[in-house]
Amino acid sequence: MKQAYIKAVLLVGIFLFILTGCSRLNPSQPGSGSGGGSEWLAYYPHKEGDTWDFQVKVADNVKLDLTFKVAGHEKVNGVDCIIMEGRANGQLVQKEFLEVSDKGVIAHKREMHGGKLIISLSPPEPMYKFPLEKNKKWTWKGKLNDKLEGDFEFAVLDEEEVEVPAGKFKAFKVEMKGSASDKSSVQVIRWIAKDVGVVKEESSPGGMQFTAVLKSYTIDGKTYGETPKMEDLTPGKVKNIEGQGTPAPSPVPARSEK
Repeated sequence: MKQAYIKAVLLVGIFLFILTGCSRLNPSQPGSGSGGGSEWLAYYPHKEGDTWDFQVKVADNVKLDLTFKVAGHEKVNGVDCIIMEGRANGQLVQKEFLEVSDKGVIAHKREMHGGKLIISLSPPEPMYKFPLEKNKKWTWKGKLNDKLEGDFEFAVLDEEEVEVPAGKFKAFKVEMKGSASDKSSVQVIRWIAKDVGVVKEESSPGGMQFTAVLKSYTIDGKTYGETPKMEDLTPGKVKNIEGQGTPAPSPVPARSEK
């Protein structure tokens, strides 16, 4: 159970995941109230087809590609949620069911290992509470499933410039840390930028070190980020950057905060 939970935390939507819920919040729960305004929706693009490609480094010697994609919509307990699929090296590893509104980003359910592991949250737990601003804090304590409970603290540490392969961005630095009743613990720091979403994540579940950096992303059908390497432009190796099923060797513009 511990290892399964750790994987769920790591693969949030970038991430990442982190464990958040849908819209039925009471007045004492973060995310209730007037929210931050519709402009904050730009910090978490959520149109079907939007995609984020990350390179993940595990400790010092293991690397993998992690992709998140808005794959559709589904109602969870009567609430319309987006389905955020996470794939590691092309293999489906999780689905997150998220509601995105001007109040924040919250998740109701996660399915891991092809639906063999389901993580439900009671009460809902906000991942991001809009508006984001330095020193803002909130907490969550509740059930992860029938046997496991969690206790987490969230904080907006700063707003700063961060550079990743996809470009240079002005981003809010948001920390989540806490533990579960099985004694597992985790700390996650994410950088979230306007018009992009999460651009970087650092996490340390159970003492392990993970770093994920955004390589490229597709918003509203347009792709930004890394230019393909020359050795990858040979037939059969070209990544479909333009989304039209044909090679696109020309540079892809990096988009940064204006």
